[in-house]
Amino acid sequence: MSALELEDPVWEKNYKDAKVKLSCGTIITGKINIREFPRLSDMMKNTYESYIVVVDVSSESEKPLTYIINKQYVVWVETKS
Repeated sequence: MSALELEDPVWEKNYKDAKVKLSCGTIITGKINIREFPRLSDMMKNTYESYIVVVDVSSESEKPLTYIINKQYVVWVETKS
């Protein structure tokens, strides 16, 4: 089986509204898919993945943005729901 024939993993969809503060002071508001984790904090403690993905980030353009953030630069994350 070649690399092109491998199937993408099926990700559970469990989005939480969230704010993320980065070490540079930037605050990003959007949605984070916590997947199979019961809480956002459990996903953040997962050491297997070094990045979080924040989707539906508001921008001045018409389309919402997606950010891929290295957890190393996250100061705090809070859920809005």
